[in-house]
Amino acid sequence: MRKLFYCLSLACMVVSLAACGNKSKSDKGDEAFVPQKGDIKVIVEMDEGDILLSLADVYSHDAFFLTAIDEARIKDRFQDEASFIDCFYQSWKKFAGERSLSSIFANAVMRDKVNVNSSDQEVLNALKEEIQAALDNIEYVLNSRLDKADICPYSIERMEGSKPRMVVYARCDGEDRDRLLHLLAAKSQLEFWETYNGDEIFPTLKNILDNYAQETEEETTAPPDSLNELDRAIYEHDQELKAKNRGLMLTQYASPVVGIASVRDTAEVNRIIQSDQAQQLLRGLLWETRLVWGAKAADMNRYATEADEVFELYALKVTEPSGCAPIDGSVITSAEAGFNNNVPIVSLQMNASGARLWADFTRKNLRRGVAVVVDDVVYTAPTIQTEITGGQSQISGNFTVEETKDLANILSSGRLPAHVRIISYEVLEE
Repeated sequence: MRKLFYCLSLACMVVSLAACGNKSKSDKGDEAFVPQKGDIKVIVEMDEGDILLSLADVYSHDAFFLTAIDEARIKDRFQDEASFIDCFYQSWKKFAGERSLSSIFANAVMRDKVNVNSSDQEVLNALKEEIQAALDNIEYVLNSRLDKADICPYSIERMEGSKPRMVVYARCDGEDRDRLLHLLAAKSQLEFWETYNGDEIFPTLKNILDNYAQETEEETTAPPDSLNELDRAIYEHDQELKAKNRGLMLTQYASPVVGIASVRDTAEVNRIIQSDQAQQLLRGLLWETRLVWGAKAADMNRYATEADEVFELYALKVTEPSGCAPIDGSVITSAEAGFNNNVPIVSLQMNASGARLWADFTRKNLRRGVAVVVDDVVYTAPTIQTEITGGQSQISGNFTVEETKDLANILSSGRLPAHVRIISYEVLEE
């Protein structure tokens, strides 16, 4: 069941611009931050479709509802005046006809605001309230993240209009700019998954790649004469990738890593493994399977390859009927950056319910890998050697101290109730 974690008391939790959004490394107290030349300006927008999907609860897979959400997202991009809710309702009436919105939103998540007798207007009003609460929550979480990361001075301001947007100004440069963008966009969705080993899924992945190579062999052609030397080299590499199937190097080990690919080949590999034919072959496995990349480039000492950087591919087992991870970030009570044998890590502590789930999970998966996934990328996938009691776990890998601090910050500041898109990014000229 999807859940939204809103602030229980928005009046207490929404931090004012002067108190939280205007901090400065130069100890200027509560002086308002005034953007100036050279500062960063970032406009972010909340995905309102995510909010409605969460509020729909068990009805979030309704075909008419999903179609209305998809069309509303498209309309919303090109209509500056109309709100997303207006676009959604127009699409809902178009596809669902006379069905009332209460058929979707009279559920456990919305039980205090919507019932089966609620009119469409009453449901729409309730949805607008929840969207506003989600935006308040996002503003609070982003302020908390930037405070803990000590990226200052900065400010976060709501933008006028029908779109749920905020503008962020910050005085930072170099690596801090990249950190700023990551902190603004990370949803903080932590999950723990069972994994396939490379030797278990190798035959299926090999079939996928062999079929792809066979289909594309006849498409290989010489590069057009108009290409310059660099574009010609890129073209020839892409053709070689299609014809010889060298984009993904499969592994056959008892390890959660099922394949590796150079950074420049990952987009093409994604196209292969997300194709209809590939998905059909993956459905032939015992469990539904998700193929997910590692968060960072792998340690090159582990692989004999000429590529400058490679990323590892993991195969996650979807064992829950809901399609969700068996354990997620809702059971985490704290996340702290630290060290283990001088290696930067993030230590996680679970609540009592999470500790029981984690003990059961690790007991059932001895000598197998567990993938720790944050926002759809694998941060670490250790092999479980013994049952883990007490609700403790770690995230480790090829990370810097700063990266583990930011990850701990993101996980401990709270999960965003919806994806936040970066709409624009610029350096102020005046």
